[in-house]
Amino acid sequence: MLFRSVSQSRYDPLLLVSWSLVYEVGFYFLVALGLCLYQRGIPRQVLLGAGFGLALLAMMAPWKGIFFILNFWPEFVLGSIVYLGVQAAQRSLKEAYLWMMASLAFLLTGIFTLPSAGHKWQLAAVTIFAWILYLLYPFDQRISKMIIMHGLGWLGVISYSLYLTHVFLGLKIVNLGIRLIKPDSPYIWVVQPSAWVLSIILAWVFYKNVEKPLEIMRKKISKNLFKKNKNNINSNFLAAVKKILQLQKK
Repeated sequence: MLFRSVSQSRYDPLLLVSWSLVYEVGFYFLVALGLCLYQRGIPRQVLLGAGFGLALLAMMAPWKGIFFILNFWPEFVLGSIVYLGVQAAQRSLKEAYLWMMASLAFLLTGIFTLPSAGHKWQLAAVTIFAWILYLLYPFDQRISKMIIMHGLGWLGVISYSLYLTHVFLGLKIVNLGIRLIKPDSPYIWVVQPSAWVLSIILAWVFYKNVEKPLEIMRKKISKNLFKKNKNNINSNFLAAVKKILQLQKK
C-alpha cells in the first residue's frame, strides 16, 4: 500500500515499477493463505473454487481499498488454470483438455463481464500466450537445447532484476536521446537499442550484487524456520491475517 500511495503522489517513487509489485505481493499473500488453509485440512476443491469465485467477482466491478489487488486476480487465476492443465496432462489428456476448455470459458466470461475494454484485451492477450506455453510444453526439452535458448535462459535468470531496474535507466536514456537527437537524424534509431543494452547490464549488476545474495539468504532463513517449527509459521500467519481483517473493520 505504501508503494501504491507513493506512486500516485506528486513525487516520483524511487522504484518506478512499485505499482505492479503491490499486486504481486498481494497475490503471494492470498496464495500463502490458501496453502495454510490447505495444510489445516481445507479440501483442494474448495480452495480452487474460492479462487475462481474471487476472479469472477473481480470481473464484475473494479475493487477499491485494501482489496484493489483483485482487479488483476483474473490474470493470475488464468495462469493457474493453464498450470493445472499442464499437470493434468501427465495423468490424463482428457483432464488436461477440460482445464484448457475451462480457460476458454474463463476468457469468454471476462469478455462479457469486464467493464473495461482495455482489460478485456489484456485478458485475451494473457490467454493467447498461456495457450502457446501450454502447447509448447511437450517440446520443452527440445526447445531448451536450442542454441538461442542459452541467451534467453540467461535473460530469464536476471529477468526479475531487469523488471525492477529497466524503467529507472532505460526511460532516462530514451528521454535524454529524444532531447539531444533530432527526430530526422539516423542516430535516433540507436536510442532504444542503447537503452535495452544498458538496462540489461544494470540488471546483471543488480542481480549479482543484490538479488542473488538476498535469494541465498532467503533460502537459508526459510530452511531454518521450517526445520524449527512448521506449524508455528502457519499459526502466526493466520493470526496476522485475522489482525489485518480486524483493523480493516475498524
